[in-house]
Amino acid sequence: MQTFVEKVFRFRLFVDPLGSSKFAEVPGDCKLEIAAGQPHALQVIAPRLVGSGHFFDAIVRVDDIWGNTCQDRDLHGALVITAPDGGQRTELVAFATEGWTFARISALSFAAAGEWKLEAWLNDEPGVAPGVAYVQSEEGALRPLYADLHVHSDDTVGTNDATYNLTYGRDIAGLDVVGYTVNDFNITETNWDAAVKTIHELNEPGRFVCYPGTEWCGNSAAGGDRNVVFLRDGKPRFPFDEQGRSLRSFEWNETTAGAIRPGIWPVDRLYGAYEDDPEGHLMIPHVGGRRCILDWNHPELERLIEIGSAWGQFHWLYAEALARGHRVGASAASDEHQGRCGGGAPATGTFGARGDSPASSPTVSTVLALALHFGRGALLPRLVNGVLRFCPKANISWARCLMPSPMSRSLTACSATPAGRKFSFSTATRWCGNAICMPKLASASAVCGSVSAARE
Repeated sequence: MQTFVEKVFRFRLFVDPLGSSKFAEVPGDCKLEIAAGQPHALQVIAPRLVGSGHFFDAIVRVDDIWGNTCQDRDLHGALVITAPDGGQRTELVAFATEGWTFARISALSFAAAGEWKLEAWLNDEPGVAPGVAYVQSEEGALRPLYADLHVHSDDTVGTNDATYNLTYGRDIAGLDVVGYTVNDFNITETNWDAAVKTIHELNEPGRFVCYPGTEWCGNSAAGGDRNVVFLRDGKPRFPFDEQGRSLRSFEWNETTAGAIRPGIWPVDRLYGAYEDDPEGHLMIPHVGGRRCILDWNHPELERLIEIGSAWGQFHWLYAEALARGHRVGASAASDEHQGRCGGGAPATGTFGARGDSPASSPTVSTVLALALHFGRGALLPRLVNGVLRFCPKANISWARCLMPSPMSRSLTACSATPAGRKFSFSTATRWCGNAICMPKLASASAVCGSVSAARE
């Protein structure tokens, strides 16, 4: 039984009219909409760490028992904010009455240092569980930026369209950055061009950055899955290069009439397609449909490795990369196929099914992709009780960023606006390619699946 929302669920009928095991599609699909159920619990989405006196937003949403955000409901509630000294104040919450049932509480600010509690309640709905989040306020601290760099839509093998998925990430999951990835063999050129246009339109300086990307789907014998994230503005180099050569692993979609068209294979040829501009491209090996093999490595392009997703936790993959001497950052992403990027429910036995994994708790699901890059004087990984921990050295300064920052789509503290897109923060947060470089991280604690950044 499908438990996730889908705007158009299709029943397709095929018949064998001649009894020859040759089936023909019957025209006219039966379609229905799978909608969210009754309100079951509130979720509070907020950053785990903020600087004292700095402003931030929190999101409160109403979910059904399956983790879908409810829609078209006239509900009201309250957000009770408890200070470290026990003092309380209450913010009224007016949820959107059309579309997703959520509310964004803007310009929150905590002057006192310490841990603050945010607890949301629905009025006159005692059966709906409250939502809770905790925010640590520290003098001079920087707010982490949350990203999901592995998101699918119905352009390929995901659920619901690109606009639905990307706005879910922005409005419901509270993400700062989304990487939209299409399966390279399955996307048509028309759908790709439309998705790239949508991505450009959804970029909002200072609030939301969205990247187009592809998932190169070579099998493990050819190197295995690699996501390619296009970091620059303009038309990405896909599905063809400037000479008209295909940059897909292969092509197999509704335009190929059942035939499979070869592309670039193995992964060495994928490196060759983008290594002339490593600042404008990011490749992320991962475990998913076709496990990546780390015998292949391009240190300038592959600056992240995905070690957590809805497929599971893969700290062993990162341990292997470090053992091989690869200098890469660790990330986790949803690899979401059910239309809930930044908040998809991990599976216990079936991919994408609602399960009881601890990673489905609201305090963790807000941190589905925290990329921590380490260099000289920055974050060093070590294994603590079976968990990879990134422990800052003393007197940490800016981490030496392994990815030079392209001018487009950059997060910077500069007041001048460079060409392309940028975030501007009053604090000195730097976005370098796809790394989040933050000073004074020694007191931060961010959990992403089995990956932690914590005090030594």
